[in-house]
Amino acid sequence: MAQRSAARGGFTNPAGGIVRGNGTISVGTGNTFTNSGTLRPGASPGLLTVGGNLALAANSVTEFEMNGLGARNRPGYDSIHVTGNVTNRSDCASETIYLDGSPPMSATRCWGSPLREH
Repeated sequence: MAQRSAARGGFTNPAGGIVRGNGTISVGTGNTFTNSGTLRPGASPGLLTVGGNLALAANSVTEFEMNGLGARNRPGYDSIHVTGNVTNRSDCASETIYLDGSPPMSATRCWGSPLREH
């Protein structure tokens, strides 16, 4: 993904849909990118920027890949930079996928996940 812009009213990734990759989703100030499907920021690993608000809907999944935290592995993990506000439902999920072959660990709720607003 290079860049996705939504002129008005935001953008929704529907249930069953997948948004993945590095780049920017620009929905504009005050508008919202709503993830109702799967959100996979980065590209083994990398950064996805949301220009506007991010809403993680019920039953949505956000997947983060991790390849260590050391300097030699930078960036080492997927991340999402959001210029607006982040909201999430308590029944959305996040999953951390370890690139070294370790089995993934899942969180049952987003509030315990590595998702951060910068």
